[in-house]
Amino acid sequence: MRSVFAMTTVVACTLAVTPAASQQPTADQLFQEGVRLFQRGETRTACERFAASYKLDAAPGTLYDLAACHEKDGKLWQARLEFLDLGERAANLGKQDKVQIARDRVRAIETRLPKLVLRFPASSNVASITLDGAVVAQGAWSAPLPVDDGTHTVQFAATGKASQTAQVEVHGEAQQATVPVPVLADEVPAAAAPPSTATPLPPAPEAAPAEAPHGSSKRTTGFVVGAAGIAALGAGTFFGIQALSQKSDADGACGGQGSTCPDAAHASAAQSKLDDARTSGLVSTVALGVGIAAVGIGAYLIFTGGPSSSEAPRAAIGVTPTGAFLAGRF
Repeated sequence: MRSVFAMTTVVACTLAVTPAASQQPTADQLFQEGVRLFQRGETRTACERFAASYKLDAAPGTLYDLAACHEKDGKLWQARLEFLDLGERAANLGKQDKVQIARDRVRAIETRLPKLVLRFPASSNVASITLDGAVVAQGAWSAPLPVDDGTHTVQFAATGKASQTAQVEVHGEAQQATVPVPVLADEVPAAAAPPSTATPLPPAPEAAPAEAPHGSSKRTTGFVVGAAGIAALGAGTFFGIQALSQKSDADGACGGQGSTCPDAAHASAAQSKLDDARTSGLVSTVALGVGIAAVGIGAYLIFTGGPSSSEAPRAAIGVTPTGAFLAGRF
């Protein structure tokens, strides 16, 4: 029994709560509630209901009541805009009677709105005026401009002139504030960059190609060649001594100089030694000649100088069994 009772209670509560939670008020319900609140004098809450209803269903009748509610709540500027919108919609639908009603309400509200009065000087050159960002038609400049209560921004402009802006405050129903219209000055063009008066620096002189130090290069070459010459002289002396030794061995192979070899074997050995002696003598002669020449060239480069060069001269002495040689660049 307890389980059945509990289940019955839950179902009953669900049926009672679910429709109320899921059902949203319709545009008509919001409108009717707004009417009741308006009649009770709860103007601000009534305007909220009318606005919510108009958001769901933009009916002209709801817009009229919303504008009338805002007018009674003191939001004259908002009410004026809504009546103007209502007049345009009625005109589009061809309902002239509704258009006239909306225009009458707009004029009635404008008599209560604060206004701005533009005061033009005789030499005025203003070509366009904007009020809070909206362009004011030139035909409306001479009449007081209805505005909302508070601070407003008025901007004056003309082609080729520097625009000016004014901040104006107006408070209270039917109050007026005068706005002096300025005479705009010519627009100052952007200043061009002044010509440079700095004296240009002269072009940097071209760097002269680096030259090798003549004296040092010549002396170095002289020392190298001279040293090679000395080495050649030493080699010539060595081969000269070797040639004398080999000549002595050749003579001894047959029992001394001028002796007759006893057999062919001794004669062949003596001839071989003699050939070696001649080769060594030739190498000695050439090496001594090259050495003398190299020493002379080296001395010449050291003491008298030689041609300059960016690359250090090179010299080389070589000795082979068939002779000696001197090579290089001077």
